[in-house]
Amino acid sequence: MADFKITYKNHCTPQERIDFGDSTYRWYIDSDVKARLTGTYLHTTSTQPLYTANAVLAASGSGPVTVATSKTFVYVKNTGSGATNGDAVVSISGNYSDAYRIKLAAGESFTSMIDTTAVVVAKSDTGTATTIEYLTAVG
Repeated sequence: MADFKITYKNHCTPQERIDFGDSTYRWYIDSDVKARLTGTYLHTTSTQPLYTANAVLAASGSGPVTVATSKTFVYVKNTGSGATNGDAVVSISGNYSDAYRIKLAAGESFTSMIDTTAVVVAKSDTGTATTIEYLTAVG
C-alpha cells in the first residue's frame, strides 16, 4: 500500500509597534524574538487525504460545516473573495455553540495535528457568506 505525504511549511515574523508620541509609529522585528520563526512538518498517512474546495459557509446565523471527524491532520483556508469574503471561524472541540477560537479572514489558513476524537467545524462569522477549502488526513 502506498504512503501519502503532506508537507506543511510555515513562517511568521513577530513584530512590535513603537509609538513616537506624535501620532506616528513604526513596526520593528520583535526585540525579544529577534527572528522570523519557521517550521516544516511532514505528515505521512497510508490512506488517501481528503480535499474539499469551495465549501460555502453561509452568512452568520446558519449552521456550521463539518470539516473533519476521526482525523489526525487538518488544514482549513478561507478562500472567500469578492461578494463572498466574510470571516470564517473554526472550532476543534466539536462544540457547536461558543467554542470558535480560530478566526480566519479571507486568504488566511490554519493547520494542525489533532486528536481523532476532535470534531472540526467551521462557519461564517459575519453577515457575509464565505468559502473555504480544507484537507484532512488520518495518521
